[in-house]
Parts: sequence; C-alpha cells; structure tokens
Amino acid sequence: MLGIDPSPYTLREMMWMLKGRRIHDWGQTGSIVAIIANANRNPKRRRAPYQIADFVPSDLRRYFRQPRGLRMTRGTLHAMKGMFKSGRKAKDQPDGERR
Repeated sequence: MLGIDPSPYTLREMMWMLKGRRIHDWGQTGSIVAIIANANRNPKRRRAPYQIADFVPSDLRRYFRQPRGLRMTRGTLHAMKGMFKSGRKAKDQPDGERR
C-alpha cells in the first residue's frame, strides 16, 4: 500500500504513513472533482460553491474543511502589523535608504 520496505518501521509509523498518504490522495481527488463540479455548477440551483470536503470520505472531512477566517489575537495582529504600515516614512527617507 505504501510502496516502501516496511522492515525499518514500526506498525504505528506505517499506520501514520498510510493515513497521511490517504489524506494526500483524497485531497488531490477531491480538488479535481470540486473544480469540475464548480465549473459545471448552476449558481441558481446551488448558490454555494463545492468544497473539497464535499467529495472525500466522511472520516477525512475534518482535514479538508475551510477555516472561516483568522482568529484575531495579539500574536496575529502583531504579525500583520507590517502589512499595514503607512508609506509616509518611506517617502521622507533618501533614495539609498529605502527598503
């Protein structure tokens, strides 16, 4: 199933690898099927686009659900701070010192 020599691995490690491969393979299949379904979707009959989770087995759906946004914490706000800096300071600097 995995296509590797099982002798250096424990049963637990091989089960982890099998689960990872299964998630990977179903993710690829679900992506392709979701793209085809969305290309042929009638927006009047189905308003929401298809997601990958709509086409994978039920025990794997939790790995393919889309997050509904970013949780705002101090850490995420600090990480995003650089994205929203004002451009005024860069204009006041000489040409050689711009980032």
